[in-house]
Amino acid sequence: MWTILKRCQAIGVFKTLGLLVVAFLILQLPGGVMNAAPASKVLTVLVPAEFPHLDPGETVSGDQYMLKYHIFNRLFTFNEKMEPFPDLVTKESLSKDGTTWTFDLRPGVKFHDGTLLNAEAVKYTIERLQKGTGNQKALYTMIKEVQAVSETRVLITTNGLFPALRNNLAHPDAGIVPPLADQKLGKLFGKQP
Repeated sequence: MWTILKRCQAIGVFKTLGLLVVAFLILQLPGGVMNAAPASKVLTVLVPAEFPHLDPGETVSGDQYMLKYHIFNRLFTFNEKMEPFPDLVTKESLSKDGTTWTFDLRPGVKFHDGTLLNAEAVKYTIERLQKGTGNQKALYTMIKEVQAVSETRVLITTNGLFPALRNNLAHPDAGIVPPLADQKLGKLFGKQP
């Protein structure tokens, strides 16, 4: 047993354990991390660059995608195999001619401003991007029409067969925006998404 203890001591196990114990005790002191006041509702994120905005309609840096994925929901997202996977969609169907997609949305989803994310918000977002001048307008060029059929059902009709629609709807710049916040903030929306 003594030989084992000497070998452990030689490789620094006791030194490491000692440092861990000291660190734990320091954290327990008044004002230490373990006893810190509850965190505020402000999220601070360290990013490699400062972006002019985070509007999903336009991207100026690939690093913006990291943040947009955490701020905005999309109809689809990508799984670990980079396949489109439902994010807001609970059910989907495609018309026999392959041009009208019906998407049922998760009920009860709310935007950061507290308003309901519904089919009207999806319609608003797609039409906003189609009318805009941003570089991500290309995501929606194949979409002919968007209809909000109910609170949780949206129909998207394409100009022809477009099997990549799910991929486009999973793109970081396909984030659904809150219509009221966008209308209220205008060009400032991208600074306060």
